[in-house]
Amino acid sequence: MSTETAQPSLVLHHLNDSRSQRILWLLEELQVPYQLKKYQRLPSQLAPPELKAIHPLGRSPVIKDGDVTLAESGAIVEYIITKYGKSKAQPPQPFARAVCNNIIAYVIDNRLKGNFAMIEQHMQKVSGGWFAGGDEPTSADYMMLFGMEAATSRLDNVPDIMKKYVERVHAMPSYQRALEKGGEYRFASKL
Repeated sequence: MSTETAQPSLVLHHLNDSRSQRILWLLEELQVPYQLKKYQRLPSQLAPPELKAIHPLGRSPVIKDGDVTLAESGAIVEYIITKYGKSKAQPPQPFARAVCNNIIAYVIDNRLKGNFAMIEQHMQKVSGGWFAGGDEPTSADYMMLFGMEAATSRLDNVPDIMKKYVERVHAMPSYQRALEKGGEYRFASKL
């Protein structure tokens, strides 16, 4: 009888100061077993060339799960939630998903500053303190956090509700484990 434990099939290729931090948080929150391969940015702030060997885009995050390789954080979040979520991390209703997906599209388009009022107004309407409402984080939270972290660490005119949201996430044990495993992350140190 072997005492060796099998390595998890899911591998996260994590680049410091990138959207892969949201994937670390998601994996920790869902308690999904995974292997972590860490990469450091070059002095130019670009990803190291080793990431191109993993995926032709040479960016992070990238996951490999058996024969599946994904390189876009939105697709990765949906894949992990669908495969490993056990009905967790889903916005509570289809309408909330549609609203969150629309808001996420604005954030990803680098229009954060111009959309603060919309984000603030939305967050004042939802119950539970999570982006799609409810008692625990959902896919919307995993997708929104990076943009909100970037905004709160770089800009002065971020609404307090956004700052408090980021602080709430940063205080979560699963997020703290993700930071510990992922290494240096400049957006977490500015709060």
